[in-house]
Amino acid sequence: TYRRLLWQSDIVISTADHEFFGISILEAIRCVTYPILPARLSYPELMPPDLATAILYHDEAELDQLLQTALQQPARRRQLAQAAAA
Repeated sequence: TYRRLLWQSDIVISTADHEFFGISILEAIRCVTYPILPARLSYPELMPPDLATAILYHDEAELDQLLQTALQQPARRRQLAQAAAA
C-alpha cells in the first residue's frame, strides 16, 4: 500500500513548479522520510527554519549536493528525517 511504501522509503524529492500545500510531502515526512524540497511554493513554510539549509534547495546544484550528502551520510539523513517529522 501507499503507506507501507512511504515507511520503506528513505528520501522524498520534490521538483514541483506548482504546489498549494504539499500533502504528499507531509505524508512522507510523517513516515520519517528525508525530504529534499525546493525553497519556494509552500515548502519553506512546512519546514522548521533550523532545518532549511539541510532540506531546501534553490537550484539544481544545491539539489544535487543535498542528494549526494543524503546518500553518502545515512546516519545524518535519518537524523534530519526524524527532526523534520517531530
